[in-house]
Amino acid sequence: MNDVVSTQELCKAFGDHMAVDHVSMTIHQGDIYGLIGQNGAGKTTFMRMLCGLAAPTSGNMQLFGRKDLEAQRHKMGCTIENPALYPAMTAAENMEVYRRLLGIQDTNLVPQLLEFVGLHNVATKKAKDFSLGMKQRLMIAIALIGSPELLVLDEPMNGLDPFGIKEVRDLLLKLNREKHLTIVVSSHILDELSKIATRYGVIHNGKMVKEFSVEQLDADCRHSLRLAVSEPEKAAALLKQSYDPSMKQLPNGDILLYDHLEQGADIVHLMTSNHIAVNALVPQEQNLEEYFMSLIGGATA
Repeated sequence: MNDVVSTQELCKAFGDHMAVDHVSMTIHQGDIYGLIGQNGAGKTTFMRMLCGLAAPTSGNMQLFGRKDLEAQRHKMGCTIENPALYPAMTAAENMEVYRRLLGIQDTNLVPQLLEFVGLHNVATKKAKDFSLGMKQRLMIAIALIGSPELLVLDEPMNGLDPFGIKEVRDLLLKLNREKHLTIVVSSHILDELSKIATRYGVIHNGKMVKEFSVEQLDADCRHSLRLAVSEPEKAAALLKQSYDPSMKQLPNGDILLYDHLEQGADIVHLMTSNHIAVNALVPQEQNLEEYFMSLIGGATA
């Protein structure tokens, strides 16, 4: 699998503040890579370095397997922070500005891209009259003008209503599947991100806490029984032997049992017959938001 982005110990300091702190990450070709972190975690600063809008303090980066970053950035499109549009210009005029700036001769490209992002019916409407969702789709269309292989989007769903969120989400899936774009997207709306991302990176206090695939997320967040008992060590040994070798004992002593979920009554009988009091037996499933909180809750500052 080809790596589109690879960083090693990438840092960005502003005075004494380390906004991005020795971040090593890998983005594979074809990924929709969800970058997750709280406000101030370092997501935008990292994306700015990725796009050449900020210089790293230290560390290394490769794009498309190469170190000639400026040349490789011609294969990228990005929207960082707020949509930067000319409000008095129409959608088509905004795109024409960028087409000419990039020196692209194909005059049919603008209407083609406006149709692709679902804005062909409002091509002559001024940007100041667009909804935020329409502005975001127009910015994505502008980012596509250079026919990029990698698209970097900073909070494209932020502030949108549910309909606007769905439009952007569907557009990103369409770009990934039909144009085979690799996409890096940050978002605070983790439930929506979980519907499109294939891999994730969690940043906390400027540091990369964990990278994981959607398959790893599903494995870690699969259905389980949470068991609270009077003698956790004894119960864990019994369950591991009789039911589930992959069971997990949490720091507070609770036990997560991933298999045999339908045998709750038998598990309670096993505990009580061994003189272990069962205080709770609760079926549960973590979502991405809960998983994220468990990761940063255990992260060191």
